[in-house]
Amino acid sequence: GKLDPAQLRAWLYHFTINNRVTLAAPGLTRHGQARAIDFQVMKDGNIVAGANSKQIEHVWRKDNWDVKLKESTLAAGPSFNGPLVSPNEPWHYDYDPRFQYHR
Repeated sequence: GKLDPAQLRAWLYHFTINNRVTLAAPGLTRHGQARAIDFQVMKDGNIVAGANSKQIEHVWRKDNWDVKLKESTLAAGPSFNGPLVSPNEPWHYDYDPRFQYHR
């Protein structure tokens, strides 16, 4: 088959995404600009809670890593804001160095 431009335009116009995309081009995201951090939890050199949406319920929530990370970022000062709610990423925090504590 030959591609019909009108059909392609109609398909693109009505296309909807079922799941949010969690990857983006380097340098164009808050991560690429060093304004966002995805934390992971390591123990004995192994990642026990990574930036993996399949681990949210059975690792991050069950083992309270989401709560522990939130407490740690709060203790670190006002530079961290998070976690990201949509999409649900308990490991993702925005970072703004302008709000650091000055000691």
